[in-house]
Amino acid sequence: MTLAIDPGLRCLGYVVFDENENRLVEHGAFEHGPEEGDHPRRVMLYTEDVAGVFERVHPLTLAIEDQQPPGRGAGGEAKARFWDLIAVARLVGRLWGLADGTDCEVEFVNPRAAKKALTGNGNASKDQIVNAALSQYGITERTKPRRESQADALGIALASRRRLIDDRLREAAR
Repeated sequence: MTLAIDPGLRCLGYVVFDENENRLVEHGAFEHGPEEGDHPRRVMLYTEDVAGVFERVHPLTLAIEDQQPPGRGAGGEAKARFWDLIAVARLVGRLWGLADGTDCEVEFVNPRAAKKALTGNGNASKDQIVNAALSQYGITERTKPRRESQADALGIALASRRRLIDDRLREAAR
């Protein structure tokens, strides 16, 4: 069982995916905006949210979207994204800590690998990702940030599954 996370400061999407049966077990999203507190407060809230899912499903893999740094020369927007990235890194560290002392393996998945696993295209748009999640696994969340976060988390789970299959094939070939 894989718990896949698309971490964010406004919305955190997750899916629970059973690799053995190739099925989506559960999906959802948590939202905590600036009105609920500063970055450290929201990191704590998201950690508590995910801890509840983690304790309920006991995943063998915790797959988290790897974070990408902002591009060079992007100006003020890049600086704002940089500080958001720092806060998300804190969140990812807390999520990683949930697996500490368990049999759960933590895996970081590149966003392009997640897009490719879900759509076949590593440069897929958000609309393509959402449409693929809807058509393949029935994710029907209506609100935009929740829908996109869950679709991203599904891609993360599928990329993690692909890596697991590849690892098993390599091991069998030895």
